Amino acid sequence: MIDDLLNSLKGQVGDAISGEGLGMDKLDDVLKLSGDSVKDGVMSEVTGGNLDGVMSLFKGDSDTSSSNPIVSGIVSNLTGKLTSSLGLGDGVAGSIADKVVPMIISAVVSKFSGSDNDASAEGIASFFGGGDGLLDQAKGMLGGLFS
Repeated sequence: MIDDLLNSLKGQVGDAISGEGLGMDKLDDVLKLSGDSVKDGVMSEVTGGNLDGVMSLFKGDSDTSSSNPIVSGIVSNLTGKLTSSLGLGDGVAGSIADKVVPMIISAVVSKFSGSDNDASAEGIASFFGGGDGLLDQAKGMLGGLFS
């Protein structure tokens, strides 16, 4: 499901990267790396014991800007990926990550703010990883703590 959300943000992400002088030929790479960074960041928070923080973020109870420590960690992760994978300088990579990550987080929050969406741990985990996704991995790593 996150892939569908990323595709829906292509125009906005395209605007963000073109504003940093990056060609549109890099858009799909930026989207993939962004999605991976969000998934990695959420997984890291959950396995680190911050399920409440993740739930608060995606239910819309927390700030979705990079002033939020979870979002900040994801921004940092994406900056590193953009630097290593696309050869971008730290400044450009950081600027792109600072724009794109809050955009993605806000879109996920909007997805879960509707009355027909499941803003539970299982619903959020399913959104990020499907059947053998985030929550299943976290359960395995934490010995069933969330079961």
